[in-house]
Parts: sequence; C-alpha cells; structure tokens
Amino acid sequence: PESERLDSTPVEFSFGEDGLMHVRAKGSNAPVFEPPTLEEYYKDMGELFNIRSFGPVSSFCYQRLRLLQTKFELYSMVSGEAESEQAASNGHRDFYNVRKVDTHVHHSAAMNAKHLLRFMKKK
Repeated sequence: PESERLDSTPVEFSFGEDGLMHVRAKGSNAPVFEPPTLEEYYKDMGELFNIRSFGPVSSFCYQRLRLLQTKFELYSMVSGEAESEQAASNGHRDFYNVRKVDTHVHHSAAMNAKHLLRFMKKK
C-alpha cells in the first residue's frame, strides 16, 4: 500500500516558509538539495523550450511517438481480448464497473434564502 511505501523512504517532505517543497533526510534538518533560484528556473525553462523547438528534436520526438502508438495498437490487437476477459473476471477491480451516481439536481429543489435562514436558526 501507499502508506508502507512512504514510510520506507529515507527522506521527508515539507513546505518551507518560501512556499517551496523541501526534501530532507529523515531525522535531519539538512536539505538533500537546495532548490534553484527563480532566475535559474527561468533560464532552465527557456533552455528546455529551445530544445523542444529545435527541428531535429521535434522530428525525432514525432517519429518516436508514432512508433510507440503503433506498438500499442499492435499490442491491443494481440492482447486486447485477453485483457478484457481478465478485467471482466475480476469485477470488483474494473474501473468501468463503477456504479453510476445521479448528480442531476434541480435548482428549484434547493432551499431559497428564507428556508435556509429558518433552517439555520432552528439548528
């Protein structure tokens, strides 16, 4: 479970007064690393945007995504039916078997200001 995995990590996470998430070794007050300054962050972000906009990188990424899409489609054709059968046999874990909840509420069914005030005074 999630709680066991978090307990076994050798670090602790906390928000500092500066609004940033700080990572510290368990039982220590020393940070594992220093967060970058805002200038460093903007410089690195600009560098990433330049890399992303570079023609050969864009072409490579597009081709790689097409390859991965094709591989997934092939996997779906070969193993899709087996996965569907496995999901159907394990009904309580299938996301698509979640029961529908009716959240359709009419505003006219809600309290008006007078009824709400009366209810609040009564409680």
